[in-house]
Amino acid sequence: MLFSTLLSFGCLALFQASSIAAVSPNDLSFDKKSVLEKRLTYTNVDDYATFQYPIALAGLLANIGPNGAKSSGAKSGVVIASPSTSNPDYLYTWTRDTSLVMKYVVDRYTGGRDSTLRTTIDNWVASSARIQQVTNPSGTVSTGGLGEPKFLISEAAFTG
Repeated sequence: MLFSTLLSFGCLALFQASSIAAVSPNDLSFDKKSVLEKRLTYTNVDDYATFQYPIALAGLLANIGPNGAKSSGAKSGVVIASPSTSNPDYLYTWTRDTSLVMKYVVDRYTGGRDSTLRTTIDNWVASSARIQQVTNPSGTVSTGGLGEPKFLISEAAFTG
């Protein structure tokens, strides 16, 4: 149980650029100090998990375009690594990281825990299909381009 809880938090936290987010992916207003103080009071992993889970989930969903609170400019279904554009510029979508995040989202949906995620999943599948067709530094879909790890959030090839 502890391992699966930690693994879930690892997947949920993977794309949280600012580690604390509100419960709604579209509303990032919160009192950081009170959230941090609350976190420090937990001595039991299960209690902490109950408290942290909706915050981590909201942070994950906030980075999925186009409607996530931190996904401005991202095409529909694109999972951004971070909204940061300087020090470091990390406003990209990474194939592997996106797959790990969406595995969690799909598992949550298919496990019957959140029926609202179907559109997010469908948007990601469509985005993945478009990205696979993009000619990039690794090639085209028929010459090795499926091995490219990073794309722009507009679904264009990263060439930098």
